Amino acid sequence: MHQDGLNLTGRSETADRRFAASNGRLVVTVARVGRAYQKLQTIRTFPKDFELRLEFRASPNADSGMYVRGPQLQCRDYLIAGPFLTLKHYRPLDWNELAITVRGGLAHAACNGEVLIDAFPVPLDGPIGLESDRGQVEYRRIRIKEKL
Repeated sequence: MHQDGLNLTGRSETADRRFAASNGRLVVTVARVGRAYQKLQTIRTFPKDFELRLEFRASPNADSGMYVRGPQLQCRDYLIAGPFLTLKHYRPLDWNELAITVRGGLAHAACNGEVLIDAFPVPLDGPIGLESDRGQVEYRRIRIKEKL
């Protein structure tokens, strides 16, 4: 993983502590200075089709995101922060599963089995990343399975 070009291999947190690995979770915290976005992304890229599965838990009105080969899919407290305000299976303040399947230049995303986006355009290659914006979002059980 790297943040702003700085390799984080062997470290459990970024220098600004916005991203920290703790007890099997990746914790993304709030900016100390108003709305100072930060991004953490993989060093390697993913040119093959893949499935990304993870669980996330968001504090009230938290805002984070998953970068899928570059473009961002919002990962947040959907029922307050949007944009998916009508999800029936989203569990506030609890663990939710996010599944993203990428085939060629399109991604399909679902939260707890409910479709978020059915055809999200993405480049044919690029890294996977996380955004830190506001509030706290925790991620765990992050798994990427590339298709043969």
